[in-house]
Amino acid sequence: MEKSLKKIAETYHISVATLSRVVNNKGNVRPETKEKVLEILKKEQYVPNYMARSLKTNSSTTIGIIVPDISQKLFAGIIRGINRKLFESGYLVLLSDSEESSDKEKRYLDLMLRQCVDGLVIATVDPEHIDFGRFYALGIPVVFIDTIPDTELQVDAVLVDDYMVGQKIAKYFLGKGHTKIAVLTGCSSGFSPSVQRLKGFLDTCEKQGVSIPKEMVCKLPYSQDESYRAVKKILERRDTKPVTAIAAMHELMTIGAVRAIREQDLAIGEDISLIGCDLNERLQLFRPQITGVEQPEEEIGETVAGLLLQRLRQKNKEGADAMRESIGQKILLNPRFVARDSCKNIVSM
Repeated sequence: MEKSLKKIAETYHISVATLSRVVNNKGNVRPETKEKVLEILKKEQYVPNYMARSLKTNSSTTIGIIVPDISQKLFAGIIRGINRKLFESGYLVLLSDSEESSDKEKRYLDLMLRQCVDGLVIATVDPEHIDFGRFYALGIPVVFIDTIPDTELQVDAVLVDDYMVGQKIAKYFLGKGHTKIAVLTGCSSGFSPSVQRLKGFLDTCEKQGVSIPKEMVCKLPYSQDESYRAVKKILERRDTKPVTAIAAMHELMTIGAVRAIREQDLAIGEDISLIGCDLNERLQLFRPQITGVEQPEEEIGETVAGLLLQRLRQKNKEGADAMRESIGQKILLNPRFVARDSCKNIVSM
């Protein structure tokens, strides 16, 4: 049976205060005493009861993170940035991957509440129905990434300027003479990346007098296979509906597009120009390298962590009500455009 600190203190004639300082790595303890205590704790196989501690201190020193796909470069980079900054401040992260499932997301939200997290970061797959009000009611700050929920309540969010993402793609294609452009985008609604990227793209084209037909805008799930099938259809009807360029507004869509173009024995950057978004390093091992718009993932993560720490400090200093009243900050970061080899200059058709 696991011994308590009090029992260990009695057994080895050490004060509970000294044991507690070593366990929590706080306060001044002489190096030789600390070494001795650590040996005792190891011998006794002592594991801190973090749940009991959180009830006593009203803090679990953990931050929950829920993302829809941990394998995506975007979320992996964001998590790295969050973890780095929070760890420096004494917090650990509890990470969950909802795998694009609203049911899993809801269950993970329940888990975060049971684990008494101090804060939550979420890229929701169900922005219309996410119940984050329970967290605010308990004084737990929430920061949204990637997507803002459909709510009248004020929320904190750290986002990339997705409208600018669409603008950058359109300006680059138009600058190279492309007007016959197909677009692969998500089928989300509201204030989501896919909606904002498509709007930025279409608005920019319209301002330049270029109209993109509805049949050239493919609204799809974020899936390689769906994107592959959509691009295959687009390429098979090139004789009647010419296309010189494809804009893929998501990493997985870019991969699906590459697969379809190559299967048709077409050369990227020669027969078809391609721009992708949020590309991972593995995709750049192919030739030609893909021109793309990239998000500053780790900067997003560090900004998210900074905003959460700001809310937690405010809660500790002024109370939960004051913290709730200040919620509503939306931080927009600029995307990076990286020109590579997958686009060519053409004479407009």
